[in-house]
Amino acid sequence: MVATRDECRDRARDILLSPHAAVLSERQREVLLRRAAGWTLAEVGADLHVTNERVRQIEATAARRVLQAACADKGIAKDK
Repeated sequence: MVATRDECRDRARDILLSPHAAVLSERQREVLLRRAAGWTLAEVGADLHVTNERVRQIEATAARRVLQAACADKGIAKDK
């Protein structure tokens, strides 16, 4: 089953409001918020003065950090 855009937005909002979001830098939070709001890589990159590829990297790192924090909180070992 593929998640809808609204489901993705809701999940991103939940993650960013969770205590696990404390592991994110301000830039990582901004990227996740804007991507969840429907901004393209190019739009986020232009606003933050970075390349599309850098936005993708920041987004991936942020998602991984939140996942690791959530797993650590629940005592689940998660590979890097």
